[in-house]
Formats: sequence, structure tokens, C-alpha cells
Amino acid sequence: MKKLLITLILVGGIISGSCVAQGMDLEISVNGDLDPCDYEVVLQPGETAVLNIHSTDGYAGWSDEVYFWLIVDTNFGTITGGEVTPAAPPDTFVYDDPRVQGMCFPPDDGIWGAISDFGGGTYPPGIYIDAIEFHCAAEGAATINLYSTPDFVNVTLEDTVIIQQTTDCVNSDAPFYTEWEGGPNYFWSKPDCWCFQRQCRGDMDGIKNGPFWVAIQDLNIYRMSYGKTDPFLTQQTICADLDHIRTGPFRVAIPDLNIFRLYFNKFESQVPVCPMDWDGDGDDDYNYWKN
Repeated sequence: MKKLLITLILVGGIISGSCVAQGMDLEISVNGDLDPCDYEVVLQPGETAVLNIHSTDGYAGWSDEVYFWLIVDTNFGTITGGEVTPAAPPDTFVYDDPRVQGMCFPPDDGIWGAISDFGGGTYPPGIYIDAIEFHCAAEGAATINLYSTPDFVNVTLEDTVIIQQTTDCVNSDAPFYTEWEGGPNYFWSKPDCWCFQRQCRGDMDGIKNGPFWVAIQDLNIYRMSYGKTDPFLTQQTICADLDHIRTGPFRVAIPDLNIFRLYFNKFESQVPVCPMDWDGDGDDDYNYWKN
């Protein structure tokens, strides 16, 4: 899978440990979710993520002034926008010409700016830069890195955000990708249900019924599917193939029933999420879950 690198560099302050900066601490939010050290989201090409820059402990005056820039390889996506919020110091600004400033070179491009108050005032924690948009253009893994530097020479990584950009929830290297893909030899094509978090445990409709993920609605789907060969399975009934393996001529058979019995009417804590690495070879067979 190709790697897309988006780099947010912050200038100013002294580094003190991973994900911590002395002076003003700044962290990245994606689509409203903030986790400064380990965060992952999924987009499909054509979708957009909204990034924000937070000051988690406020602005303490001249010593906190920073420059920042957010860049992206334009073969994979574009960075646009960026609005200064009322919470930011009054001399904060955002520009869209990091190439002109020599901060990046083609094919990288994006935005840059500064967080500052020439009067040296102090301001509370909050979102200082809002509405930065990452427009996903291609499949890959976008890594957004948050750096800081006191001198434009010594740069330290403080925060990382990963945006997985993919069209399919099932990885094309998965051992069952061909069966999931379906096509002219099947009566289904890329069913969402195989990408439900607990489909391998018996959840065929992707819906939690009361306290149960595997319940009567799933049993009804199983009954419609049991003992049928591929030509008689549909976009819905293929959901009952819990192990993604054909047993003799049947795709839904006794092994699937045994799985279903194990988790039927069990509480959520007793029904774990399916492994992303389905076959245990060390590589994820799923890119993301559908529910």
C-alpha cells in the first residue's frame, strides 16, 4: 500500500518528551476526534476530513508564538482552508503558499501560518485553527505528523495521525477477497455484512438488538442460507457464511452454525470484534469495519 505523508510542522517552544512540548502544547483533531499520540480514521477517495489545531493548555505570551505548516503530496490529496477562531491570539494567521515560502516543494503543497500575539497576551485552551480540509484523492495511508522546533533546525516529532484512504473494507490481499468480491459467477458483490465488526461471530445484519449483537434477526438470515450452494445465495444470505470457507458444495454449513451457537444471545462483552488479521499471517485482511 502506498504511503502518503502529510506533515504539520510547528515552530517554537522546547521539546520535553513524546507528544509533549513546553510552552504551548498543540495537538491535531480529525473530524472532531482528538487523540494526540495514536489516532486512525478511514476515508474513501473523494471524501474529506476536517483537521483542527488545538492549544490544549492555552497561550502564555511571546514565548508561545509558533509558525506551522501542513503539507500533503498532491498526488494523493490536497490541504485547503484553515480559519482562525475567536479563541486564538489576535495576530494568528493562515496562508496557502508554503511552496512560495520554501517550506515544501512539488508535489507537496498545503497551508502555513503562525499563532501569535504581538502584545504578548495570554489566552485559554481551545481550537485556534479550524476548518482545515484534507481532500482524499487516492488510495493509501496518509500519515500526519506534528513536529515542533525551537530554531528551524532541530525538529522533533510530537504527534501522529493516520488517515487510511481506501475503497474496499476488505484488503485485496485477503484470502477470501475473491469470494467477497463476487462478480458474474456469484449472486452477490462485495457485501457489506462481511465487513461488520462481529460478522465472524454471527452478526449478519450489523445491528445490535438490545444487549445482543447475535440475535433472532441473525438466526432468521441463517435459516434462509443453511445448506445452500453459491447459485442460491444472495447479497443478504451470503452474510451467513461466517468462516468465509465453503464446506463441500455449501458455503453456509455446520462450521458456521457452530460459530453462531457460540455467540447467540451473548452480551457484547462476550462477543469480541473480529480480527483485522483474519488468517494470522501478520498482515491485516481488513482495511476498516462497516459498522
